[in-house]
Amino acid sequence: PPLPYRPARAFPNLKLSFPIALDHILGSEQFLVIVQDKSYGPATILRFADDPKVEKAEQVLAVPAGGTAYGICFHPRFA
Repeated sequence: PPLPYRPARAFPNLKLSFPIALDHILGSEQFLVIVQDKSYGPATILRFADDPKVEKAEQVLAVPAGGTAYGICFHPRFA
């Protein structure tokens, strides 16, 4: 990015192997992230707190049949 912007780790203690997508859960202080163990293969959806000190994420869903997810979309009445 052009100056004065610099990338910074928002969650330095959270180790994610291959993150694909990240989205804020409406009405909460949590995120959902889609990750893969390798640069290809089955995906998992994890949830973690919006806290720079967070160290662990909780598994919410292993995508069925070894599939991959590329995005997160909430139902309009979710919140």
